Amino acid sequence: MRNSNRIKPYCDTLAAIWGMVPDWRFSQLMKNALNEWVNRFGTDPFYVEDEDFLGFLLEYITKLTNIENN
Repeated sequence: MRNSNRIKPYCDTLAAIWGMVPDWRFSQLMKNALNEWVNRFGTDPFYVEDEDFLGFLLEYITKLTNIENN
């Protein structure tokens, strides 16, 4: 069984990432990120570990916001 203490820190990090694209609704954030995952890796993100997806999400949004700000 996974440690439930991982959830709050994960959600805090997710909130910070979402704050980088405040005009997006949560469903937009997830849909865009999940589509990018499939396009980039060609795998179902259902099986991705939380830390791996969060790292990917941070990288994806950081890159996206840097492109938009330039």
